[in-house]
Formats: sequence, C-alpha cells, structure tokens
Amino acid sequence: MLTGSNFIGFRESRDGARGFRAEDPATGVVLEPAIAEATPAEVDAAARAAEATFEAYAGLSAVRRAEFLRAATILRFARPVCLQDVPDGALPDELRDANPRGTWRLVDGRLTKDAL
Repeated sequence: MLTGSNFIGFRESRDGARGFRAEDPATGVVLEPAIAEATPAEVDAAARAAEATFEAYAGLSAVRRAEFLRAATILRFARPVCLQDVPDGALPDELRDANPRGTWRLVDGRLTKDAL
C-alpha cells in the first residue's frame, strides 16, 4: 500500500507541499495517494542519516547487506493488515514465526531476531 510519504531512517515524513503521482507501468493507472516531494530539510536529514550509518553498512558482507535490505524493504512496504490470516508457510522467511534467516524485526515495539 502506498502512503505517499518519505521515509528517513525509521521516521515517516510528508513535509513537502508539492507532490507527484506514480503510475502502474503495466496498466497505466495513476496510483493514489500523491507522493510527497521531499523538502530540502528532508533531503538533508536523509543524507545525514546515510552518512552516519555508512561505515557500519560498508563493513557488512554482501550476505548481511542483502539481509538488511530485505528487512528494510519489509519495514518500508509491509502493512500488517495485508498479512492477516496468511498461512505462515506462505509468508516470506523474514515474516514467518520461526524467523529462519534471523532477521531483525520489530515485534510488540521491540527489535528482536527471536522466533515468535
């Protein structure tokens, strides 16, 4: 589900007054909501956040970087309501109760790698 927001670290932001529309390339349908154009302050905050984490990220192996990106994608795009009543075996590994990849997850407000 699109939110139209920018994400800086773990913070959602829509400070920009202007926006733009995304289009489904397969159908040509214009998607809602409009995506907020980032303000100069949001761009600066994103650049500072990226700079602050660069050394730690650069030191990760390719496998760990892939795990991080997979987890970040889930944090960014997954909406719990869309996963209600989905059988555990049909979920991506990172969302399965057993957490077979040992991915960091936010569970009940706490970051953990533990199985549920």
